[in-house]
Amino acid sequence: MESYPLEYVLHHVPLMAVSGLLDTEVLGNNDGMLQEDAGGSLRKSLLSVLMSKNNASIWDAAAKKEAPFFHVTVLDKTHVFPPRRSPRATPAQHSNLSPLNPISPLHPDGIMIPAWIQRHKETRPSVVVGFYDLWERSEAVDSSDPLGAQQTLSLERERDLILCSEVMEKKRNTGERGIKFAIVITLQASRGDDTHVEERLAFIRRTCSLDNKSLFVLLAQNADLQLFVTIMQKSLYEQSANYYRDHDKRIRKKKARLPPISAMRATTSPTSANIPSSTGTPAKPLPPAGWHLRYEFKLGVFAEFRQDVEAAIKHYETTYHLLIELMHAAIGPNSGPPMAQDFLQPFTTRWTEARTLADCVNLKICKLHLYTDRPVPALQQLDKHISACKMFPEFVGRPSTEEQQGVSSGISKLGNLAGGGSFDYWAWVSIQYRVFGELIELATGKIGLRLPFPPPGAISAVNTGTGQAQSFLNTISNTSMNALTGGDMPAAQFTPSSATSPSLVVQHAGYYYFIAASCAEERWKKFRDAEKAITSAPPPPPSAATGARAGHSRIYADIPSSPFSPLMSSTSTHPQSYESSLGSERDVDHATFVIELLTKSYEQFKKHRAGRMTLFLASEIARVYEQSGKYEMALKFFERIGKTYRKEHWPSVLRDVLRSSAQCARTLGRWETVAECLVELLNERMSKPGPDGESERKAVLQELLSVIRGEGSNPSNGIKVIVDMDQLEGFLLCTVQFRKHSTYVGVAAPFQICLKAASSKSPPVAIRISRVQIAFSDSRFDHVFSDSTADGIAKAREVQWVDCTDCSLTTVEEGREVYSKAIDLDFQPGMSKVLEGTVTPGEGMDLKISAVSIVVTAGEGSLILVYKIGERSEDTSTRRKWYSGDGDEAGINRWTMLDGSGEQSVLRVIRKQPNLTIQLNHAPPGLINEEYEVDVEVVNEESEDVEAFLDVEFRSSGADGLDATSYIKQQTNHLESPTLPGNDHNAINLIHLGVIPAHARVSRRFWLKCTENAGERVMYNIVNYRSISRTATSPTSPEKATPATHPEFFFRKNEPVRIPFVAPFNPEFKETVEFGAPFDAGEVGLFSARSQDGKLDMMHLRNIGLKIVCPGPWELEVTEVMFTQAIDETVGVRSVQVAPVTNTSTSNPNGEVWKAGYVHSRVFRVVAAIDPMAEVSQIPLGEVGVRWRRKVPNRNSTSWVETRICLPKLKISHDSVCACIDIPPLIFYTEPFTVTYTLYNLSLATHHLSMNMEVTDGFVFSGYKQTQARLLPLSSMVVTYNCVPIVCGKTTLPKLKISIMGEEADLTKHGPGQEVTDLRVRGGVDSGVGTAGELIAFVRPKNS
Repeated sequence: MESYPLEYVLHHVPLMAVSGLLDTEVLGNNDGMLQEDAGGSLRKSLLSVLMSKNNASIWDAAAKKEAPFFHVTVLDKTHVFPPRRSPRATPAQHSNLSPLNPISPLHPDGIMIPAWIQRHKETRPSVVVGFYDLWERSEAVDSSDPLGAQQTLSLERERDLILCSEVMEKKRNTGERGIKFAIVITLQASRGDDTHVEERLAFIRRTCSLDNKSLFVLLAQNADLQLFVTIMQKSLYEQSANYYRDHDKRIRKKKARLPPISAMRATTSPTSANIPSSTGTPAKPLPPAGWHLRYEFKLGVFAEFRQDVEAAIKHYETTYHLLIELMHAAIGPNSGPPMAQDFLQPFTTRWTEARTLADCVNLKICKLHLYTDRPVPALQQLDKHISACKMFPEFVGRPSTEEQQGVSSGISKLGNLAGGGSFDYWAWVSIQYRVFGELIELATGKIGLRLPFPPPGAISAVNTGTGQAQSFLNTISNTSMNALTGGDMPAAQFTPSSATSPSLVVQHAGYYYFIAASCAEERWKKFRDAEKAITSAPPPPPSAATGARAGHSRIYADIPSSPFSPLMSSTSTHPQSYESSLGSERDVDHATFVIELLTKSYEQFKKHRAGRMTLFLASEIARVYEQSGKYEMALKFFERIGKTYRKEHWPSVLRDVLRSSAQCARTLGRWETVAECLVELLNERMSKPGPDGESERKAVLQELLSVIRGEGSNPSNGIKVIVDMDQLEGFLLCTVQFRKHSTYVGVAAPFQICLKAASSKSPPVAIRISRVQIAFSDSRFDHVFSDSTADGIAKAREVQWVDCTDCSLTTVEEGREVYSKAIDLDFQPGMSKVLEGTVTPGEGMDLKISAVSIVVTAGEGSLILVYKIGERSEDTSTRRKWYSGDGDEAGINRWTMLDGSGEQSVLRVIRKQPNLTIQLNHAPPGLINEEYEVDVEVVNEESEDVEAFLDVEFRSSGADGLDATSYIKQQTNHLESPTLPGNDHNAINLIHLGVIPAHARVSRRFWLKCTENAGERVMYNIVNYRSISRTATSPTSPEKATPATHPEFFFRKNEPVRIPFVAPFNPEFKETVEFGAPFDAGEVGLFSARSQDGKLDMMHLRNIGLKIVCPGPWELEVTEVMFTQAIDETVGVRSVQVAPVTNTSTSNPNGEVWKAGYVHSRVFRVVAAIDPMAEVSQIPLGEVGVRWRRKVPNRNSTSWVETRICLPKLKISHDSVCACIDIPPLIFYTEPFTVTYTLYNLSLATHHLSMNMEVTDGFVFSGYKQTQARLLPLSSMVVTYNCVPIVCGKTTLPKLKISIMGEEADLTKHGPGQEVTDLRVRGGVDSGVGTAGELIAFVRPKNS
């Protein structure tokens, strides 16, 4: 499509010119404008948005029919359009592109030139938009200054008048050309809603006489430029269309002054006078028919500019018909207007221009039909164009006395012209179909055209472009492609309303690319015929002059002469030489053109998932490569398509591919590839049926043997060819079977190799196989069966069984040993040869038959047919079978069916595992710190001796199994195994259990211990063992093998056991604070008690209760429970005394039995003396040790275990004030009682206390509800309240809330208003401090 002038091809859209957006322009005055950088950025953004669609493709206008579409050009602000010419202009005043202007390239008889369209696309806008900024003062105006406001209004009006003057000048200049002029005024964002700004805009609109669609306002900041441009173009689109309608009217007026076409057809002589040319010879001007043609084309162009597609199609079709009629009149004496016979002459510049215009107008018509989703009229237009141009004289082929090959069947209708068409004709037709294919490809991609159209099975009548009702083909869409590729048309079912014309079915682009490729190949063939004719023709006479070829395009420039006597007028001459045309054609790479078109067709068919057609096109590409001498590329394509045809079983097509591949490989000297192709051609399916096919395969076999002997490459040396038979359809098939899926070590396992002919006539003659090589996964079992030297004819039978079980070990050339035997390897056509052998593995493995190689020698060369058994996929379609020996009969009914399907090429060789069990004896759960006893017993249940090694691991049940608090050890009265580097405190490895006799058992005892963290542990008992008698017969087994050195000789069995470990004792603690003062009170209320060294001590008194619970389930023997006080050296702790309240220790040498649930209780009194000024948080007290062991009947050897129970640390409170609350033990309903609060100041500072009694519903009290007191350092005071209960039961007492005020308080420890929380309560059983700090007491009924 790019070969044509772009002005003729591109879709026309209205032209919009914008001014005021260039960076060099300054809009308005500098003092009131926007900032220079902000205005420049806005102008650049606007210009970018406006021109973003200029580079759109030719289909974007059709894909976006609803949106306005303009081509935007930028004008200088000072640009002035020239005035329009007078209707009665002189020749000098005509346009420089008019045929009436002497300086025009169309003078005197030119029809059209692309520059005219370019002028309207780039320099003749339909709309001009000017961009201006509304002047605004940069300084703020003081509203209280009337003079300043008036001056600002005057300046604004002055600037607005200057703007109006400039706009009116532009409007007048564009109005003279009929161009719509609009303006865009840019405002600051802050003034967008200002009423004064709206008044200024209204003044500008009235002064410039602008309507609402001619003035647009744009905010300078935060504006959506894309949306603004879209709205503006929508508003101006109709005005743009009116501009092109005015041009349409002007052209129609000019056309109306011309005589009608019918009158010109009846005229016998031209009426126009001759125009003198520069050479003095008269030149005829453009006839009226040419002016009709010119005006119709202009009407179509202007209709396309205003997007009136229907009108554009109408005018383009009129232009096309008139142009074809004029061209036919030039080559036919009795067709067309008489004046046109001298107007367009073949092989002239005007003829070339007319041909180019005809092609482009045809392209326009097809494209616009596709725009409007009417593909059938577009296809009909293409057929009409090819039929109309077929008779052009440059397209007629040269006559030849030799018989020429006919045109390809797929394009036979295109070659129905004299001489079969010239190579120029086929080049032109190829480009026409290529361009149409590009249009179809763009239409399907841009506007979603659905193909084929109409869809398969549609029978409805549709109106075509001519208005006639026609039916569509009721068949599959590939019908026309079958005819195209030379195949037979399938029988189709027709109805009375169906039609058979494939021209009414539009295919996808790949169809037309293929036609273009076929035409390009026909062009190549015509060129070769012409070259051959020139080579064989006698030399031309000396008078035969040759001329240089002119023009810029090979296809659309001057065409060389051809003898087309009945089609040309008697006055036609041909100034160019045919040899010059051939010289230009010699520079064309025809193969590249054909391959490019075939590749494009391939991509389209692949896109539409036409798998068969893609393979055909790939073969065509390969054929063209081969034809052009690019054998390497051709061979690559043949190999690729051959795989698919082979996989899908198309032997007739694959035969041709293989022959072509062999020919290419033979030319390249790749004899291995030649041999591969010939081997596959030996298959009966690859040949023709009957005697011809058999003779052909015999010839292929002889050629194959000659290739192996090296007759094609080097007569003195043969070649070695290796062929992978699993990748092609060979004449010989190979299958393998192991009789059983598995066997034991040392047991012979039979296998069979079956060589079967692919058909009853394969190979075509008897061949003698030199040897058969069987490769196993372990090379120690490889077999080689060589051909016996005895000559003779084997007994004819369908299946021949050969016993190969008695092979002997021999050394081959490579220096390795294989099992070999000499057998009869003569292979008759249609026979099957079964080779049966055995293997006896000596160790466990998976033994596979990897490959079977059949070697055929010829001379010094060899052909190796390799069957890669190990790489075959699983076959589930055929049953496994086994041939049961040989007999006297022909082998009928000797096959035995086996279990399973496909081939059994893998033999599982396993070692027979002895039956051995692991038993554990223990008494769970284990106890923390106890040495837990476990007996591991290994039992041999086989009838033969077993050697065993034991690995024991003691791990936690976590993810990693690591446990630093656990360990395992073996009983000391048994010899332990040597310590290996892998042993640790959690594992004992390689404990040699020795040889365990048949039906005997061996036991080992282990001790497990966990020092912390009760929970579940896992004991892994791993036994590695082997059978002594079986392994001793194997020569590969070492005498002193261990699992560490030879793990492959041992079986492994693991018996894990989960053992829970629990704590032997559960301690429970209860701590209470003794009621009373921390110091002794003196005479004046101060604390006077001092230590012996004269320092003041603060005493902390606690009672700690301990209960030791024995959870069980086992009974424990306890010999001693003893407390050990901790030694504390904390600074500030002067003395700590921990004394048991009850008996100090329990010691019984014989031990006492603690049963499950037994509770042992102890109470300790703690007296701690602490320096009041020291910061002590807690004090360790000590621990209680319990010496115990599990009670086991009849066993006294269990060692004693000591468990340490730590007392909780004494927590020291640093509150500066504490309160001792004394509540009577018995409180009765409605009887008054006294609650005494004794407050102690434990610090060396004076505290001011605020006391507030909180009232409750269950009591009434007497005394101050709120009071204050001053508490001296290390002193105390007593506060009493009388209360009367008014409810019974457990209830809340009135609480005295005590707070330390901040007047003289120690603010480093307590802030102002710190509440005293150290409360010590003494009272009845149910008295105390609740969880929320409230006082709880129990009120009894009065009579209780």
